[in-house]
Amino acid sequence: TQTTHNPSNFIFKQKSCCANTQDKPKNITINYKELFKESLKNYKKLLPYIVVAVFIGAFIHGFIPQEILQKYLNGNEILSIVLAAFLGIFLYLRVETIIPIGLALLQMGISQGVIMSFLIAGAGCSLPELILLKQMFKIKFLFLFVMIILGVAISFGIFINLI
Repeated sequence: TQTTHNPSNFIFKQKSCCANTQDKPKNITINYKELFKESLKNYKKLLPYIVVAVFIGAFIHGFIPQEILQKYLNGNEILSIVLAAFLGIFLYLRVETIIPIGLALLQMGISQGVIMSFLIAGAGCSLPELILLKQMFKIKFLFLFVMIILGVAISFGIFINLI
């Protein structure tokens, strides 16, 4: 006898090496059509924020004169590091774009600590990411998450400038 399986539904039985789950077997069914629909719905919610973040990044890259960036990001080192970390949080930085952005900032004469603070904050947290996480976590957790990312970015930026 040949059995056919519906590729859109799979049933997984939960097992655990650390707890006794065999008394109550639970089945998890994955419906790929519903999963795809839910993914599209989340994508539609997130798309406007990604577009805005990309436009902000393009605006900074193409329209803000180099002198303005140098003025605000090369003045008071601590203030510049904090400003760069906050700016990084609000931009949508992809991992693939971090190195070119960092090199462009370095060529503008911006200090390595400011650049690292900006890149760590941007890679660690972004506005679209926070919007997605808000669906799963309370606002207190998101605030703590942002504060930890900012703390790490600022601390590392200061540390880099001390070296």
